[in-house]
Amino acid sequence: MWPPKFSDAIDACNVARRRCERLVTAGLAQPDVNTVASVIVTARDCARIATLTSQMLERGSKYAYPLCEVCARACDELAKAAGKHSKIEAFSRCVEACRKCAQECSKLAKAKKPKA
Repeated sequence: MWPPKFSDAIDACNVARRRCERLVTAGLAQPDVNTVASVIVTARDCARIATLTSQMLERGSKYAYPLCEVCARACDELAKAAGKHSKIEAFSRCVEACRKCAQECSKLAKAKKPKA
């Protein structure tokens, strides 16, 4: 069982992953997909990173802490990029989820993992 403090980050990562996937789908449906293409690419990467981070947190991996730092950066970057297209509902919902995920992952990234 992972420490209770991991639960919030795991939940946030899972929500962010789902919202990233929805952003990709909504972005590909846009009339001018070229205007959101770079956001779609970032969202795909962010979804993958959030998935890996939640998996490492769930198993209590020693790599979870550094992955949380990467996840927080990816989520911050995506939130900024997607925020420029906030009229698209899936994008604005992704921004919310990514900000929450970045916040939770940042907390863990700053924490010191106890030595085994």
